[in-house]
Amino acid sequence: MASKKKDDREHQKEPGFDETLAKLSLLVEALESAGLSLEESLGLFEKGMAMVRQAETMLDQAEQKVERLVSGGATPHTEPFAGPLENIDP
Repeated sequence: MASKKKDDREHQKEPGFDETLAKLSLLVEALESAGLSLEESLGLFEKGMAMVRQAETMLDQAEQKVERLVSGGATPHTEPFAGPLENIDP
């Protein structure tokens, strides 16, 4: 079933979170460079904001999925993510 979703996403050419983040990074670099007109800058800014909203949606969906997976009882709950920095002893 997971492969079907992946196939559907590839067929629709919808970028994933990592690809969206990479494109957003390039867009920020372009905005920070000199030489863009105001119109070009505004166009890139608008495109960037759309990418940010898309990335936020993907993150929200991932959070909802984690909450569903973590909920073992009748009341769903969240648990802190033990990322790499949280696992390092001081």
